[in-house]
Amino acid sequence: MEAFLAGQSTAAQQAGGTAPGLDARQETVVLLALSAGLGLSVLLGQRSADDATAVLRYHLGRLFPAPAAPQGVGGKSNDRGARPR
Repeated sequence: MEAFLAGQSTAAQQAGGTAPGLDARQETVVLLALSAGLGLSVLLGQRSADDATAVLRYHLGRLFPAPAAPQGVGGKSNDRGARPR
């Protein structure tokens, strides 16, 4: 599992999809340790599965930041999900 995830992280890094300057192997070790620790904390009743998922999503978001939203006319974000006024 570690080798697979490290390979995926390296590929994402080469494609420019990770935060700059990350060590793919070390981040893989951290991710696996984090997920194991969170799983144990859920089993022990220290946190809910939803809380553990939120922590993992937070960490993954730091490793793989979402690309900036495209800018529309006048520098405004092109938010297609906006509700009509």
